[in-house]
Amino acid sequence: MKKEISKNLGWYIDRKIVFGFVLIFSVFNLLGLLSYRTIFGYVNNGDLIAKSNTVIKELDLIASNTKDSNHVAQGYLINNEDYFLNRYKSLEKSIDKRITNLQELTTTKPKQQKRISAIKELIDEKSSSIDNSIKKQDINLFPVDHINTIDKALIKSIDEMKDEEHSLLTKQRLSLEKSARNTFTIFIGLILVGFILLFTVYKQINSDIANRKKALETIKESEQKFRQLAENINQVFWLFSPDRKELLYVSPAYEKLWGESSEQLYKNPSSWTEIVHPEDKEAVLNSLENTSHNSNTDKTYRIVKKDGSLRWIQDRTFPVTDTNGEVYRIAGIAEDITDFKLAEEHLQSIAEKLRRSNEELEQFAYVASHDLQEPLRMVSSYCQLLQKRYKDKLDGDAIEFINYAVDGAVRMQRLISDLLSYSRVQRKGKEPEDVNAKSVLQTTLNSLKPAIEESHASITFDELPIVKADPIQLGQLFQNLITNALKFSPKEDTPKVHVSAKRNGHGWIFSVKDNGIGIDPKFSERIFVIFQRLHGKTEYAGTGIGLAICKKIVERHGGNIWVESEPGKGANFCFTIPDKGGNQQ
Repeated sequence: MKKEISKNLGWYIDRKIVFGFVLIFSVFNLLGLLSYRTIFGYVNNGDLIAKSNTVIKELDLIASNTKDSNHVAQGYLINNEDYFLNRYKSLEKSIDKRITNLQELTTTKPKQQKRISAIKELIDEKSSSIDNSIKKQDINLFPVDHINTIDKALIKSIDEMKDEEHSLLTKQRLSLEKSARNTFTIFIGLILVGFILLFTVYKQINSDIANRKKALETIKESEQKFRQLAENINQVFWLFSPDRKELLYVSPAYEKLWGESSEQLYKNPSSWTEIVHPEDKEAVLNSLENTSHNSNTDKTYRIVKKDGSLRWIQDRTFPVTDTNGEVYRIAGIAEDITDFKLAEEHLQSIAEKLRRSNEELEQFAYVASHDLQEPLRMVSSYCQLLQKRYKDKLDGDAIEFINYAVDGAVRMQRLISDLLSYSRVQRKGKEPEDVNAKSVLQTTLNSLKPAIEESHASITFDELPIVKADPIQLGQLFQNLITNALKFSPKEDTPKVHVSAKRNGHGWIFSVKDNGIGIDPKFSERIFVIFQRLHGKTEYAGTGIGLAICKKIVERHGGNIWVESEPGKGANFCFTIPDKGGNQQ
């Protein structure tokens, strides 16, 4: 790589020296010849010649700009990048400016004025066609044939104008030849200027050579640092030619990771693929064939070393471009990720075991709670039958004991029923669908109408959105939170509950706010844990599962639930439902 840099630098300096001298003498001779023939004429006719030259230059720029505008417009329609659109607008402005300049430069030439008007009409027609395709942002609407037809007519008109200007210039030059005899003094002056210019260029070349030598030393130092870095890292670093047929550099880590000789890789740049795992080789080779040399790649594959050991490799490549944006190197880094892969597989195994364990626990809870209902129902029924038939024959203690048994059986039935509801959240849930939350809430309020009327509660709600949710579980969520609000309402005041929702990022935040007894903030997480109660069963009825069910429903939909409250200041239960509908696993 160092030899290549030195060779290129030396060739560049030699070429620059030769080119500099050729340019100086060419300019010197050309200026002498032109000065002998034209200087005297410029005294009287320079303005006319300058205008003609400017007209020709402006015509060339118009031709160039119109051609460029075609490519830039197509580039915008293909890539949809503002750079192309801004460039297109800039070219349009430049063309308009050139047309205006031509009109000012040819005010004394009626024929040229007519040609300019024709050119302007063609350009306006072309711009209108291109602007229409840009407005609709559809490359298929780009009128290629129509544009080509306009361009041909445009070039023809431009050539006619240029021919006219060249004809005028020829006449002026013929006039200038008559007065060329007095240019000898100017010619001598140009000779002196030429020698001065030659000396200036000579000094500049010497300075440039010195700077290039200094740059070469900097490059050598940079290359040395690069090698020190590349040769002391565990990753394999390499450089290929753009066609990948020549290996320019590979770090020593290749021999350690691949177990193969770097020398062999330099001789055969594709030999590294020989130990790629048979199951991965086809994909790796296809990636090399189908990937463009100016795009990044990131692939993972396995290699089987000579000792039989298997290693996982992560291989990343990226193009290296020069100052002109051309790719002249393909660089890459290969890293051993075997330990990471083993850890990943271990975590996946643990996650799978945990998933199966959770499923088994849910199945056990469901079966156990379902099977326990019948014996409890029998115990409760017989206790109540015993109380009814033998009430007059039992003493007070016996009746009290029976009451305890009945009460315990009823509470156990309620507990098991709630436990079944808790397990059904995951097992019996439906796929999310578009649900009108307002309609679900109204249905829920209808089912709670007796409790609402009994407590004289005031239930209000704002306009609620359409969300992606299980409609039955969303109704259960509203029912549990509103029932909870009614249960813990202040005895001295009418219960008030307000339901609202607001947009937040990629989902909705729902709020169920009441004027109840409130909750101490230190219990804001505990209340969502199953069987956790903040009050005795004699104060408020319930099993401590309602809010746990709410949490499980919200989490099944991919959201979160929390409470904002202080004792005596009511509670605001908030939960989120994302647009994607949550995780239904």
